[in-house]
Formats: sequence, C-alpha cells, structure tokens
Amino acid sequence: MTKIAFVLPYFGKFGNYFQLWLNSCKNNPTIDWIVLTDDHTDFVYPENVKVNYVTLDYVRERIERAFGMPVSLEDPYRLCNFKPLYGVIFDNLLEKYDFWGYCDCDLIWGDIRSFVTEDLLKKNDKIFQWGHCCLMRNEKRVNEFFKLPHPDVVDVAKVLKYPLSFAYDEASQCGKIFDMYFTTTYCKDVYNYDVFVPSLPFKPAPSMVGASCEKTIFSYIDGRIYGMTKKESELFTKEYMYVHLQKRKMKVLVAKSQSECDRYLIVPNKFIDYQDVTFENFSSFLPKCNFYLLKYKLFFEYYLDSVFDNKKTKSYVRGKMKRMFDRLLGRKPDC
Repeated sequence: MTKIAFVLPYFGKFGNYFQLWLNSCKNNPTIDWIVLTDDHTDFVYPENVKVNYVTLDYVRERIERAFGMPVSLEDPYRLCNFKPLYGVIFDNLLEKYDFWGYCDCDLIWGDIRSFVTEDLLKKNDKIFQWGHCCLMRNEKRVNEFFKLPHPDVVDVAKVLKYPLSFAYDEASQCGKIFDMYFTTTYCKDVYNYDVFVPSLPFKPAPSMVGASCEKTIFSYIDGRIYGMTKKESELFTKEYMYVHLQKRKMKVLVAKSQSECDRYLIVPNKFIDYQDVTFENFSSFLPKCNFYLLKYKLFFEYYLDSVFDNKKTKSYVRGKMKRMFDRLLGRKPDC
C-alpha cells in the first residue's frame, strides 16, 4: 500500500474541536500525520499522529537552511505560503513516504482511502488543488516544482522574503505550475465539501464547481462523512472525503467527551449528538434565521483594509477595490 503522510505545522492554541479532528485521523489508520506545534494541551493523540513540540523559530530556521536565504515568518498564518514547499523543508521527516500532503485542521476527515485509491495515486503526481488539502508524490522533480518558471506565478524567492499572503498553496499560484508542467498527472477532482464562508447555512464554496447550492448538514458515522440535502420530496445523501469548516466558530455540544465521540451531526454552527435525519425533521437542524454577522464583518474588514491598508496579514493579490484606492492614494505595492 502506498505510504502517505500529511504535515501540519500549527502555532498557537488549537481550535475547540481539534480532538474531533484527531479522532477523524485515527479512523484513517493507514495514513500518518506529522504535527509540529507549540500547543502542549493534553490531547489524546492517536498512534498515526506524530506530534513534535517545536517553535515557530525552529520552522523558520528549517526553511532558511533548505533555501539558503532569510525568510519572513513572524506570523504563523504566513505558513500557508510555504505549504507546497514542505517536501523540501521537512524532507527528513518524509523519507519513508511515497506521498506527502499539507492540510488544515478546521475540517473533519472521512474515509480518505475510499477516495484516494491506489489507482489514483499511481496515475498522479499531485492530487487536489486547494490549500486545505493537497497530496504530492514524494520525488525530487515534484517537490522542486517551484524551480519551474511560470509567467503568472510569483517567484518562490519573493514568497519566502516578503511578509505578505501570496496564497501560494492555492490553485491560482502553485497550481498553475502543475497545470503547465504536470498536465496529465495533476488530479483536480473535488471529493470534499468546502463550506462557503459568508453563509450561515452550510452551502458549497465556489471551489465546488457545479455543486448543488442546497443547504446541507453532515453526519459523522464511524469514520465516514455524509452530507445530506433536501430536494423537493427526497432526502439525498452523499459521502465526502472531508468537510472543511473554514472560519467557523463551532460549538461542541456532544454528550460524550470529544476523545470518545465517534458519531455526531455537524450542523450550523455546532457539533451535536448523533440522531437519525429524515426528510421530515431535516429543517429542524437548520438555523431559524439566516442572518450571519460574519458575512458583514468580512465585508467591513475588506472595505477598511482597502481604504487604510491596515490588515495585519496583507495580501499580495489586490482586489478591484484595493487597486482603486491604491491609485487614488498613490500607494505602491510592497514588493
């Protein structure tokens, strides 16, 4: 069986449902996770999750040794830029694996091997295209993809040097290099459910091209994730590789301790005890009101940042509104 490991450097306190994330890793025993963190909370780590207690400075030093240049890494969020480079940065930790991956922990895994089959691994060098989960073949030609030129991709030296968010781990950056040079061995299929951030009900994000926009709730049952949607007179169920709950402040309202919880429902915006979901009771799990403060908070923050350019983690890619104010106020790009 092809050996797979995900690498997750994370600094600061893990989220309030991190133990549920760990449980979902445990239910994928043929895959390993390598966690580097400074959070010493007494979580129940399963055998296939290897925790290394290190500092952000330690990771920065590893990156500087790997690339032979000073690196800007004052804020842990900047690690998003470096995710596709982990095959080089953490090469000694990944020696025994055929594939390595990067991922987030604001998600719950389903049965990964049901989707990432041996056939899929055999045919592809990179699997998936978004920053919350990607897999890459552990070979030098793949790990050093960043050496291949592309006119629309930021040079890796700039990514390492400047304190900006380049979204280098996403399809719009590193993905373009794989599109050009690994065209036939780059799998961009979507097996996950990515929840749309500004919507209180669970609806698909734009990354889920062609997905139904119906409201969805999820059940986690013995290591598998199922999404349920109500259409006309039927309740439809679909299995997913994972559900991504980006920027969601989730309440954990399960009766069991998180470390013992193997069945539950994921509804907006909480984890609750498992119960059967039927066509008749489906609507009772949805929010009574669809007003979502986060939606307006995100817009307000973007508007303020466009005017004052004051966001702590600045984005390299400027939107239309930001570019308009850049021109009006005579601001120049930071790099």
